Amino acid sequence: ARVEDLPLLTAAERQQVLFEFNDTAVPYPQDKCIHQLFEAQVERDASRVAVVLDAEWLSYGELNRLANRLAHSLRQRGVGPESVVGICMERSLEMVVALLGILKAGGAYLPVDPELPGGRLRQIVQDANATWMLTQSALVARIPLYCQTLCLDRDIDWQACDGRDFPELPHHPDQLAYLLYTSGTTGVPKGVAVSHRNLVNQYHAWETAYALQADDVHLQMARYTFDVFAGDWIRALCSGAKLVICPRDTLLQSSQLHALIERERITVA
Repeated sequence: ARVEDLPLLTAAERQQVLFEFNDTAVPYPQDKCIHQLFEAQVERDASRVAVVLDAEWLSYGELNRLANRLAHSLRQRGVGPESVVGICMERSLEMVVALLGILKAGGAYLPVDPELPGGRLRQIVQDANATWMLTQSALVARIPLYCQTLCLDRDIDWQACDGRDFPELPHHPDQLAYLLYTSGTTGVPKGVAVSHRNLVNQYHAWETAYALQADDVHLQMARYTFDVFAGDWIRALCSGAKLVICPRDTLLQSSQLHALIERERITVA
């Protein structure tokens, strides 16, 4: 017999490795989008603090109302199911409002680092076919002219609707939730598409593995163009917990970071 044809496992070992170890299927909501898990926490207790940055904070109710207003505004501008909408912002509460507003409008968010060279930023926006870019007035000059821009601190009429009603839109869990581009170290950056179903599945795995509770306080340190960021906000805001955004100047200052962890009583990082 040829050595390569000989079995390396007994029948019992093969059954265990291929089937018993991989018998990991568990039920989770098959009909939900990721922002609907957040909305369930709003209904549970809208007064809880949702997101914090320095001295600024938003409750679940306030964050939801702002995201709803932005969603209405985006719908009026033609954003719909799987429309790709870029986010090019500094670390801020508005950054969280932006991604939730895009999801509520039915679109998919595309995080873009404002520090990227102009050519790389333009390449990503063109490849993703982004229809709009949400930004801040201080950064608008960096956005390529061919992409329509919306400055959240200048162009939005936040009083146009009361923000309490969810946009009446059909959402499907197989819709695109966000696009994330690789660094491009091996050539041209490639966009990775992540669906709502992926994220809902992942959230329920995290909920079990980390025993997530509403009284947790999550520290958010990763750049929003890194996949870890999605995990940070989803674990916190879909479990009714508090998300503390670490200020940029604090990220690499160990003493300041330690003080922030102590002051905010961080439980998850």
